Amino acid sequence: MKCAKSLTYLSLATIFGLLQLILAWSWAALDTTKTFKFKEFILECGLSFFCSALVTGLSLDYFFRIKNIKNPGKVAIAYILYPLLILGIGIIAYADCVLGAPDYKIILKLQIIMLLMSLIYCFVVKATEFSKS
Repeated sequence: MKCAKSLTYLSLATIFGLLQLILAWSWAALDTTKTFKFKEFILECGLSFFCSALVTGLSLDYFFRIKNIKNPGKVAIAYILYPLLILGIGIIAYADCVLGAPDYKIILKLQIIMLLMSLIYCFVVKATEFSKS
């Protein structure tokens, strides 16, 4: 049951987080005069913004709920270092896109890595949270 709750949370967060992408792609599919340019979406770091918002929201939610920290080492890794790693990847990708001529393949790989790390983070954090309730 706890796994189902965390998967539901993950699914809903992904759907709502990527809603602009889904709607833009759908609009382009329905209107033949419009085209959805996935390469431009990637080079504008669309996935990075979604991942950053998801990870930051989960971490801040944790810190706003806690009253005392029982294991500061685990908290530092799970709620500070891992999210900072994800945010750092996003910052590097975004800076490369904004400041220079980005390599599409590298930016795509960075955003896929960031997306997978964020989805895993969301699932693990929510599974842990739901297992305590």
